[in-house]
Amino acid sequence: MIKSNKIIIGGDDIRYLSSEGYQVIPTKGNELDIQFEAMNCNAKSVFISSSTVNTNTLLKNLMKLDPKPLVFVVAPPDGDVNPSFMDNSHTTIIRTPIDMSIVGPLIVEQIEGEKIRVYEAAEYERYLHNYVSEILASLCITPNYNGFLYVREAIKMAVQEPLNSRSFSKTLYPKISKEFNSSASSIERNIRTVIIKGWEKASVSAKSNVFGTFATNTKWRPTNGEFILVIADKVHRELEDKMMKLS
Repeated sequence: MIKSNKIIIGGDDIRYLSSEGYQVIPTKGNELDIQFEAMNCNAKSVFISSSTVNTNTLLKNLMKLDPKPLVFVVAPPDGDVNPSFMDNSHTTIIRTPIDMSIVGPLIVEQIEGEKIRVYEAAEYERYLHNYVSEILASLCITPNYNGFLYVREAIKMAVQEPLNSRSFSKTLYPKISKEFNSSASSIERNIRTVIIKGWEKASVSAKSNVFGTFATNTKWRPTNGEFILVIADKVHRELEDKMMKLS
């Protein structure tokens, strides 16, 4: 059943909204297209991604509409969104980094009259950082290894990357090498080494808690990709549940 509420998506496709029965109207993501669609379809809600420019002008114009739409703006931690919009009951500023799967339910909650909440970058990043560190520690991967920082960063990136963008050679390793000023080959080698060392030391129960029955096979050891993606998927599911409970 298609609900009467129309939601304009500026630059990002949130499939959750369509699956919930809302009419999603995609745009090219620039401010003029978003404003045009909002004026013409009387949208209940507008989602603006961090890639949209002239955000303040767009927000100002959207607030002139009658009735005003509920507006959700994804902004970087150091973004230049006008502070006056923080106190606007029709506008929610969503700080990055944040799991985009949380945004869909957030929009639905606002449409259905729930209290507006601002998600701060530090809150999400803290939970993500600490939870990944806890899992690595349970697998005997600790900061005294050279590859610890690399594998932790790789998992955090994989949690936030779309499934079709999780390319280690083309995406994750180059990003990590740029951040740590090291070569992609060195990143890959250090991650492989720390996984091997941790795998040798970790208990079977700790490994089974993350990797299931595969860990009981003494001849099996995860590849870099398997190790990172299995943990990333575990973190994604459990952290999403935790963040939703906090909202």
